[in-house]
Amino acid sequence: MTILYRGPHALVTQELIATVHLGWRRLPVRDLRAVQIVRVRLDGSSRLLGLSALLVALMTVPVAGWPPAVVLAAAAAGLVMRRHRDRWNLTAEHSGARAVLFTSTDQREFDQVCRALRRAVERQAEMR
Repeated sequence: MTILYRGPHALVTQELIATVHLGWRRLPVRDLRAVQIVRVRLDGSSRLLGLSALLVALMTVPVAGWPPAVVLAAAAAGLVMRRHRDRWNLTAEHSGARAVLFTSTDQREFDQVCRALRRAVERQAEMR
């Protein structure tokens, strides 16, 4: 069995995919249909929340002074915006139902899993 990707959240071989999201359940690649990438965008409320936190922190400059306000602004905006990053979902049809195979906010990891699954699907097609 050739391993195409092995990481902390997913394993992709020529024959199967197993991910944390699936509870490490193994799905045969040959049974997957209509594989899609879905990008879940930031909603406006989370952006507004981040900007609000930044504005409140900057308004404390006259009261607390410049250095504490800058630290507070950076921390507040960073925490809010970091928690609400875009998320990518890898979905496919399996046994007649739509299933989320893998999900991540780390685009690099997500791209690696997608490339591995694409290679596995291509190899399955060559075997037929």
